[in-house]
Amino acid sequence: MTSQNLLETTTVTLGDIFGNGKIYEVPPFQRDYSWGLENWEDLWEDIRGLDSAGSLHSQHYMGAIVLQTSGENRFKIIDGQQRLATLTFLALAVLKRLNDLVECSIEPDANRERSELLRSQFIGTKDPGSLKYSSKLFLNENDDSFYQQHLVQLKEPRTRRRPDSHQKLWSAYRFFVDRLEERFRGVTDGAILADFLNKLVARRLLFIQIKVLDELSAYTVFETLNARGLELTSTDLLKNFLFAQAAGGRTDLQLVKKQWESIVARITMPIFPTFLFHHLNAEELNIRENRLFHHVKRNIDSREKAFALLDDLEESSEWYAALDDPQDPFWQDYPPECRNYVRALRLFRVEQYKPLILAARQRFRKDGGQLRQLLRLCMVVSFRYNIIGQRNTGDLKRAYNEAAVHLWKGEYQTTKQVKEGLGPIYLSDEELRDAFSSRTVDSRGNRKRLAMYILCELEKRASNTDIDFETTEATLEHILPESPRAGWEAISEEDRERFTYRLGNYTLLEPTLNREAENKDFATKLQIYARSRYQITRSIASADWNAEAIRKRQDLFAREATAIWRLDY
Repeated sequence: MTSQNLLETTTVTLGDIFGNGKIYEVPPFQRDYSWGLENWEDLWEDIRGLDSAGSLHSQHYMGAIVLQTSGENRFKIIDGQQRLATLTFLALAVLKRLNDLVECSIEPDANRERSELLRSQFIGTKDPGSLKYSSKLFLNENDDSFYQQHLVQLKEPRTRRRPDSHQKLWSAYRFFVDRLEERFRGVTDGAILADFLNKLVARRLLFIQIKVLDELSAYTVFETLNARGLELTSTDLLKNFLFAQAAGGRTDLQLVKKQWESIVARITMPIFPTFLFHHLNAEELNIRENRLFHHVKRNIDSREKAFALLDDLEESSEWYAALDDPQDPFWQDYPPECRNYVRALRLFRVEQYKPLILAARQRFRKDGGQLRQLLRLCMVVSFRYNIIGQRNTGDLKRAYNEAAVHLWKGEYQTTKQVKEGLGPIYLSDEELRDAFSSRTVDSRGNRKRLAMYILCELEKRASNTDIDFETTEATLEHILPESPRAGWEAISEEDRERFTYRLGNYTLLEPTLNREAENKDFATKLQIYARSRYQITRSIASADWNAEAIRKRQDLFAREATAIWRLDY
């Protein structure tokens, strides 16, 4: 497709947008009106800036709007509904103020004519049969009836209980009514009000208008602009496309809507693109994150396929949500160790393994033992490769994607086969020891929990007792203090910087003993450590605590790590 066919780009004013009988509609299932006070205030300040600039040539750029042609002078708003709707509310607030002048008998004929002309230009015309005003703008299915019945008609709603988006619609309109009252207090000349809307707002707010032919073109534009400043998301585009494919009537629309809402309620809108990326990579090779919409549009070309995808996404979303919540009821049907492995994976902040678990929903849904082994496999691989090895995550994505597809297709039947497939990213014991021996985990930030996790696992092996990094009362003790006092002079400043946050310098200590040890010298700390219940702390036996002692202890930890985080099959 050539760039000429893909889109048409022009610079337009608000007056251009609403002129010449153009009609705009928000796709039925695009998100509801969501702007709030901060957005309204920003827009008003931009307009005020033009108002006070003095020069009639000053202008303000409002960003891009993306439109899809849907008929003669009819357009779907792919991106920009929040801005266009809000500017319409400002126009309605101006009409209200002109109507108030008419009711006060201030130039009633002239102001009535001004109001009708501005309404015809920005809002719509009056139907000669019903004598109700029609609209140039139609919002989505949730908001449009409220907008047409109350805002377009300037009719205050009687009910106080309204959906959140309806509250925002009316509040936005009232915001501009109040701001116009402040700006034009004491002004009784309707011409000034009309010029404010018709000459300032309509002519000096500029948009980049992008017209596209179809959803795929819209998505390409969306990617090109990199979502900067846009109101639409890739999720909105996908939703609109799937709804258009799946909907065969009003009943279908309601079914699709409920199914979509069920999926999004579990995943949430911001996370949905990542979920879709992982979902598709559980079943197919090399789906690129920035080509999701293209992939779906190419493969979903019928109503049946759209429903099948939604069914698949709904099932997959239950698994995906559970991977982010160890307490999800989903895990009640599986061995308790699954929750612990999910907790560890969340702590590691790894995402690359998720397609593999989504692929397992077909193979291991009823085999808790295999799922437990698979989660442990992901945890061990992630610990070795990500946390300690700190290797290239690109290789990790490819390996998990390939293993996931093999599992999904039935080419892998067991976790052992998956492990063999992940061989290239399973660090050997030697590689793990080498990396662990020099690993630093800075406890000053949010990685403190990671240090606690590692120490608790080491303690669990050393003492053969169950200790949990999230529930233990143990605290993280720096043997070489972060702020050393007297007695630590033998350690150079360089060594303090290099070794304070090394794993070999950490240990576990009861809260009372930690307060007692504080920043004291090593000989005093050693006496305190001897009273601890934790084996890795009581076993500290060096005569001095220096760089060499920290290295030796971390080397010992590294050897233990190869036994703790290993797969024996």
